[in-house]
Amino acid sequence: MKNLLVTISIVGMMVCLAFKYPIAMQDSHNTNNQRTLNKPNRFGPWGLWKTTGCYRGLDFRVRRTQEDSFNGEKYEWEVQFRNRYADVINFNFKITYPGDDSEPGGRMSLDANNTSNGEDWGLVEASERCQISVAKVRFGEDDGAKPYVECGH
Repeated sequence: MKNLLVTISIVGMMVCLAFKYPIAMQDSHNTNNQRTLNKPNRFGPWGLWKTTGCYRGLDFRVRRTQEDSFNGEKYEWEVQFRNRYADVINFNFKITYPGDDSEPGGRMSLDANNTSNGEDWGLVEASERCQISVAKVRFGEDDGAKPYVECGH
């Protein structure tokens, strides 16, 4: 009987802690091309795959890798992209703090049905959340030959 009470107490504490410190990644939609993510674990593994707000075949996931005290109180976040389109996708992206609406500048090309190496990173003031912005998307091998694709493609 004593063992049963101890087990119930431990399970009850675990349930209470799970509500106080959730592990699951949450996201909030800021604009059509930005997603803000909360980290599931400090310095933990990659978060869950999320689809960009505008492009149904472009997914990403993030993880926070380290603190950077040299540049003030900032945190290094890495992003990995996954292209589920049947064509090469070219796009600008940015890893930044939640609410930043400045234009993304880093350019990436990702082959059809492929995943990036996850070595792209940014320094963000927020320790628990970052925002991924995607813009200026084109499809095909020749990145400059076609107009940018509108949101919703």
